[in-house]
Amino acid sequence: MQQGQKGPCPFCTNDKLLDDLGKPNPPHIWQVNNTLNGECWECRDQAIQWSDGRLVRLEIATNITAREREEQELRIKEERLDLALNSAEMGTWDWNPQTGATIYSERWAKMLGYDLKHLTLHVDTWANLIHPDDKEQTMASLKAHLADKTPIYQAEFRARTHSGEWRWMLDLGKVITRDSQGRPLRVTGTQQDITERKKTEEALRASEENLQITLDSICDAVISTDIRQKIVRMNPVAENLTGWDRNKAVGKTLNKVVQIIDSRTGKPAEDPVKTVIEAGDIAPLSNHTILTRKDGRKSEVAGSSAPIRDGKGNITGVVLVFRDVSEEYYLRKQIQRVQQLEQIGTLAGGIAHDFNNILSGFTAT
Repeated sequence: MQQGQKGPCPFCTNDKLLDDLGKPNPPHIWQVNNTLNGECWECRDQAIQWSDGRLVRLEIATNITAREREEQELRIKEERLDLALNSAEMGTWDWNPQTGATIYSERWAKMLGYDLKHLTLHVDTWANLIHPDDKEQTMASLKAHLADKTPIYQAEFRARTHSGEWRWMLDLGKVITRDSQGRPLRVTGTQQDITERKKTEEALRASEENLQITLDSICDAVISTDIRQKIVRMNPVAENLTGWDRNKAVGKTLNKVVQIIDSRTGKPAEDPVKTVIEAGDIAPLSNHTILTRKDGRKSEVAGSSAPIRDGKGNITGVVLVFRDVSEEYYLRKQIQRVQQLEQIGTLAGGIAHDFNNILSGFTAT
């Protein structure tokens, strides 16, 4: 079995088969690798007393190469799993719902500030750490999964740490084994600290609220879109001008909600979002732009659109700001009409004066 071996094996176990009194010891179990073919063998050596009183060495060798390979593959997988869990800073738990016994990992305990050896390995240890305001919903999610109503168990809740601080946790789990009656016998899962994510979400929510408050206070209509020209948000003035409720407008393409035409040609006006994305710069709405509301009413509007950029300068959307200028256009037309009438009056007065002069000449003769 050993390449180059000519004498007694260096791993001979004869000296381990008898005790100090020369009596047989229990079986000595050991492993050896065959250096010729790489196979792994498990050997069981024992001295037994033969019928004639002699002590005989008995060895049973079992080829465990396949088992060793499977165990090695399993160890590699476990190492990879541990590496992934450690990288993601996840703790693990393994729960028997019938007895309540629960195995927690070191990282599970550490993320809550506890020493694992000081924790009672029972599901109540976890349950007692959940914030009272989050407990009912968490338990409802768990019960639904145990009843096989959901594919996995998932819950976000606040857990009390050893220092008394409340930190947000993401708990994921799945029933691994059920009995013949469908009762869960084993549930395993992971727990991850998501406190920083929750803080970021809260800051983003507050920022969104502040942004919406700002938009709502602007007197002009404001609509923002993403790069696909889908509406992301709009303010009340935009709702009023377009006739669209913002909740129904969000997610629709801008040209579905903001339908504009050129009043001189009656044809669709240039797409403000497309223009900005292609040019990468602010673009004003063309003059003589008519907006058709959802109910069919029309308004003359003026405004401009500008690109929205991320921290790297990439365009991620467009903001369109516009206002109803129908009254302004009406007043402008009235002023132009008055001016035209004044010009006509001046011209008419000049003609009448010249005509009077001509008549005076005839009268003098």
